[in-house]
Amino acid sequence: MQSLSLRGNQIELRHLTTFIAACKENKRVGLRSIDFSCNNLCDKAGVLLARCFREMKSLERVNLKNNCLDQESGDAFLYLVKENPK
Repeated sequence: MQSLSLRGNQIELRHLTTFIAACKENKRVGLRSIDFSCNNLCDKAGVLLARCFREMKSLERVNLKNNCLDQESGDAFLYLVKENPK
């Protein structure tokens, strides 16, 4: 699987942590594109996703539009981009 869209599913933090745990457990996840837009994700969820995405070396495109992300998650994603400038 190269692409995953979870757009508009109103994913709760507990479900997101299950997704992240599954990604960490399966090191062969080869996602290139992931869409979490329109999920009302909170800032804590954004931070958790940024940490998860750091381990996903094949990931090229992330859509987080229309969520409730704020300063903390923004900083986490900025760090991620600075750490992986390609």
